[in-house]
Amino acid sequence: MSAEIVEKVEALEGEAEKIIKEAEAQARKTLLEAREKAGRILSAEMPMAEVKAECEALIRGAKADADNSVKKAGEEASKISVGLDKEIDKVAEAVADIVSGRQVEWQL
Repeated sequence: MSAEIVEKVEALEGEAEKIIKEAEAQARKTLLEAREKAGRILSAEMPMAEVKAECEALIRGAKADADNSVKKAGEEASKISVGLDKEIDKVAEAVADIVSGRQVEWQL
C-alpha cells in the first residue's frame, strides 16, 4: 500500500518537473529565435530607429511568450500538487482508521 502511494507521488512529482522543464526549454527557444530575428533585422539595411524598434518589439513579444509558458507550467504543477494533497489526505485518513481499529478498504 505505501509503496503504491510513494510510486504515485514520485510519478506526479516527475510529471510536474517535466512540465516545468519543457516550459523553460520553450521559453529559451523563443528568446533565442527572437535574438536571431533581431540579428537578421540588424544586418538588413534599414533606418536604425526602425531596426531598434523592431528588435525591441520582438524581444518584448518573446519575453511575454516565455513568461506565459512558465506561468502555464506553474499552473499545471500547482494542479498536480493539489492532487497530491488530496492523496495525502486520503492516506492520513486511512492510517487514522487503521490505528483506531476501523476496517478500511483502501483505493488510490
